[in-house]
Amino acid sequence: MTPIAISENPLNDQETLAFTEASNKALDVVIEGLKIPDKDDREYRVVKDRGNSKTAIIAYTIGPDEYGKGPFYPSQEMVRSTGEKVLGIFRGLGIDTVEMQAWKDTAFVLRNPEDETNEEEKIPSPPNSLNEVGRRVEGLRISLALSPQAISATTIGPSTGERQPLETRGVFETAENNLSDLIREVIHLPEKVMIEIDTLECLAAETDIAADVDLSMAEGEKMSPEEIQFLARAIMDQLNNNPNTQDGIATVWIRQGQPEVTSITSDISGN
Repeated sequence: MTPIAISENPLNDQETLAFTEASNKALDVVIEGLKIPDKDDREYRVVKDRGNSKTAIIAYTIGPDEYGKGPFYPSQEMVRSTGEKVLGIFRGLGIDTVEMQAWKDTAFVLRNPEDETNEEEKIPSPPNSLNEVGRRVEGLRISLALSPQAISATTIGPSTGERQPLETRGVFETAENNLSDLIREVIHLPEKVMIEIDTLECLAAETDIAADVDLSMAEGEKMSPEEIQFLARAIMDQLNNNPNTQDGIATVWIRQGQPEVTSITSDISGN
């Protein structure tokens, strides 16, 4: 799964450009430092500042066969050394912490209209075990990250059926609620388990629409590869069939449990 660089702090267009350039440099460092086989497999998000965040996040996956080339488990020394280099790139932009997040047991689906080899796969039949997944989930969060292109795109007017410009992010609320209803239905999530929904307005992003789903599982529990992959493809199918989310590049990343986190911190003076 692609490494993702997420930063949140720019105040204007000039700073957004600086963060975008820093994110690209950081991803070069991550791919080289962690020995990720696919050098083109990457994504950045520069998120609108909502709380004076001074942390940049590098999220990636680990596992027995993440890139089709066998086990991928970068050593702690590689992760820390890479994180220190990433911090050096971002430090001049007010970032004082880099959080390296290694996720396992995830599912990732990509929609890229420009990739002729990226044929849409049919959703397989749901595993019978999905009926039992909901009772093993203790919490669920959906984050919908939108690129500037997605926010300024067009949508179909409810009454006229004509394409109309988007004026606010509120038009995505239906998409968010549909995703929430779909997930609850697919995994038979009890009504008592609340679903948090968060929309992230990106000032720059390589992906137009990114749906990240985090599941908090009961202790000792996790979804099987078949279960989590089915859910990811069902979510992508939902995005493909909603007028507000059916265009552009889209990703679905489902994560369960907590990542292995390595934090690298320094004071803003560079010590």
